[in-house]
Amino acid sequence: MTQMCLRIMVGDPCSDDLSTQSCIAMSTVLHGSCPPQAFCNSVLKLASFLMQALGQVAFSLEYLCSGEGIGATAERLEAVLCHILIPLFLRAAASKKDTPQFQLKDLIFCLNLMQNAVNPPLAKQSLAPVTSTNLATSLIRGTNAHDVSGRQSSVSVTERGHSATVSTYRIVRETVCQAIFLALKVMMIAFEKQMVMLWPRVAKIIRELLGKKVGGPALYSFVDFVVDVNLPISLIILPVLQTKAGQKATTEHEAAWQLEFKTRLSRIGGTSSIEIRGYGALLTELSQELQAMRDDFSTRAFEVARSHTPTITELHSDSGSTQSAAPAHRHSYTRTTGSEPRRLSSCTVTKLSRITPSTLYK
Repeated sequence: MTQMCLRIMVGDPCSDDLSTQSCIAMSTVLHGSCPPQAFCNSVLKLASFLMQALGQVAFSLEYLCSGEGIGATAERLEAVLCHILIPLFLRAAASKKDTPQFQLKDLIFCLNLMQNAVNPPLAKQSLAPVTSTNLATSLIRGTNAHDVSGRQSSVSVTERGHSATVSTYRIVRETVCQAIFLALKVMMIAFEKQMVMLWPRVAKIIRELLGKKVGGPALYSFVDFVVDVNLPISLIILPVLQTKAGQKATTEHEAAWQLEFKTRLSRIGGTSSIEIRGYGALLTELSQELQAMRDDFSTRAFEVARSHTPTITELHSDSGSTQSAAPAHRHSYTRTTGSEPRRLSSCTVTKLSRITPSTLYK
């Protein structure tokens, strides 16, 4: 009964047939018709009670966010964060009798879930060499047969005895980054004391999100939040933000992104016009931001994750340095330095064999 209510809350098709689930896939990030808020609150309250009553073995947070708990919607991180995790974080911060109790391993699971969404773990793959023609075709199409589940992969190219490696990685959806930024903000406020040992993990997630240059307004809102809030994590994250803003931009898009980024960081150390907000005011603001994100995601079209591979120009520029020292550029009459010592030594041995008998008897 609880699982059925959870699936209704997250907008799951409520079907065990995988083929049916694939056909009824949502065209928007979140399901367009969300149940009433009173129903969602009751379902989360019931789930919190079962987590405490049955324990981690029977009804854990990991089970709640898995496919067994909420069905095929578990593969969409935006639904897991916006419908389950972030509301549970906000309920845990309310300090009431029926609030869910998060243990350290629960927080580690949440951070690992976000980490795997931003930078999926590498898969062990055995890849066969491909020809340059097939590689060029795959680069033009922007696809890679070995790029699955958002994991990074590499293709070994062999041409005229030379090898090169082309890395392919999955581009993270903008909506995933927005949901992660909001989830991190709520966790930083709700679990400040429990997150003391987990600040390096949070900093790693933020560093990888900054490396992908995604997030848009959610990133700027997160920067403002880190600058204004008085938490120990700010001392760890701010140097990372300043270093990222000082790097040289390679494209116009990155230049515009860094200019806006530096403008946000320029407020550090100066007088801020934003009033100091209390604990309750921060939670209310984050709750309103969650509701606005739900409304946005319920109407925004779902974007399939794209892969990025180097262009053919980049591939030739990388392989050009290798081919410059290759023997294919030698003329037909030139001799390699490696074979000349062997030829000279054979001639010398022949001459010495003829001269040696006469010189020994003198």
